This record gives sequence, structure tokens and C-alpha cells, in this order.
Amino acid sequence: MESLAHKEYVQNAIDYIKREFGVSDSQIAADLGDASMLPPKSIDGFRADIYVNTPSLIIIGEAKTDNDINNNHTLAQFASYVKEARVYDKKRHIVMSGSMAAYPSIRNFIRRFRKRNDVPGITFHTVDPFKKGEVLK
Repeated sequence: MESLAHKEYVQNAIDYIKREFGVSDSQIAADLGDASMLPPKSIDGFRADIYVNTPSLIIIGEAKTDNDINNNHTLAQFASYVKEARVYDKKRHIVMSGSMAAYPSIRNFIRRFRKRNDVPGITFHTVDPFKKGEVLK
């Protein structure tokens, strides 16, 4: 069972994705605790919090609470999401959201992950609690 904070971070990412990419609710599979439209499991068996797969793009989103960022589980999740995104020949995005306190850690995690892994062709985004997004280059 996910915490209320986690659900809020998932919703923040969904709102960002809808605004930035113009996708509709019906195109978004998200784990908001009701199991109505769960995202599929990725190649290595992880289930992202958010999954969008349209003819032109794939978006994989993950919400993180403050103590669940810099660990082996999150590294394995992101490696799996990169593998999943690479299956598709279209625009590929990975989005990570969390609290304002965790935002610097999220930014640093993504920067380190990109530096240590071969991830060309995948755009990484961060989303803060004000639903502002940042594309990390």
C-alpha cells in the first residue's frame, strides 16, 4: 500500500505529463492505489507508477518518497525502465517526481544515472510538488 504522499507525487507527475505532452487520462496507466488501470510490468519485472505508450511516444514515470531515492532498488528500476523505453522507436521519456525536500536528491540521482549509463535518445524529467517540470540534460 502506497502512502498518501506517494500518491500525491504520482498525481503531480500525471498532471505534468498531461500538460507537457497533451495526453489524455485514457492514455495513462497509473498506480494510484485503486488498481483500475495499472501500468504493465517492464522487462525486468518492475511496475512503474505511470506508463504512457502512444504511437509517437513512451513515457515511464516513477514517484519517490524522500527515503526511497538513492538505493539499489531505484537504480534497478531505472535500468529496467531504460530497457523498456529502448524497445520502442519513438520519443522516449522517463519522469521522476517527489517532494520539494527530495527534489535536489532526485535531480542528482538522475544526473548520476545518466552519467554512469548509456542512455542516448531518452529524455529525463523531474517534477516538483508545484508540478513544474525540468528536463535534465
